[in-house]
Amino acid sequence: MFNLLSKAQAFALRSAPTFHLQQRVELAVLALLLLFACVPAAIAHEFKVGDLEIEHPWSRATPAGAKVAGGYFTIINKGSSPDRLLA
Repeated sequence: MFNLLSKAQAFALRSAPTFHLQQRVELAVLALLLLFACVPAAIAHEFKVGDLEIEHPWSRATPAGAKVAGGYFTIINKGSSPDRLLA
């Protein structure tokens, strides 16, 4: 029984896929490309309109057919007069 088990293990180890150096480099490059594809959305996080600054706007994707969505952001008024937020 021990001999049969060791032969099965040896066969499994021989047929197991191995990553060679070129495949590892290709996988690392692909991971970096996917990471940098997400960077522009993270960089664009401040907008200025007159004396108002809008920081970190974001929203999640809505399911198909959704009638409402939520958006989140911070508004900073750097002016001397108050402003009113209208819907």
